Amino acid sequence: MPGITPPHLEYLSAVIVVLGILAYLTGSLPLGYWAVRRLSRQEPRWASAYNLGLENALKQLGAGPLVLASSLDFLKGLLAVLLGRGWGLEGGLLLALLAYLGHLYPPPAFTPGATLRGRGGFVLLGILVGLSFAGLPYWATALPLVAAAAALVATGWMTLSGLSVVTLLALGGLGLGGGG
Repeated sequence: MPGITPPHLEYLSAVIVVLGILAYLTGSLPLGYWAVRRLSRQEPRWASAYNLGLENALKQLGAGPLVLASSLDFLKGLLAVLLGRGWGLEGGLLLALLAYLGHLYPPPAFTPGATLRGRGGFVLLGILVGLSFAGLPYWATALPLVAAAAALVATGWMTLSGLSVVTLLALGGLGLGGGG
């Protein structure tokens, strides 16, 4: 009957909304910051008040805490895609986007005193690995990584490297939407 939504579609819509909120909140958790602060007894924001990125963390904290923080960020990206994998590649992409946005723009309650704005390089790496598990062709996973490495080698700028990954993922996502 027109105008009547089957009950299972309402249930699925609610599940997708809950998973979307969960992906955003998971992405927004400053797990690396919390772990580094607890384990090293150092304040990561001393390296930079606005950016807890790779270079700043390495300068101040050393390789050990950096590996831990990076691994936690990687897992945030991977988990988001795996949560959405039941809805195909598109579901993985949607939840990955929400986790990445959560990482870049966390709720103030998670970052009292100052907004922690990492660029999300390792979150993106986790997303790429997750998308390869969810059905993204391997060449489409490797292309952003090659572009990121080339941008980093050519310019030395981590920011440009990360932006190349985001740009190629966005362009690839647009291409995945076309039927065929």
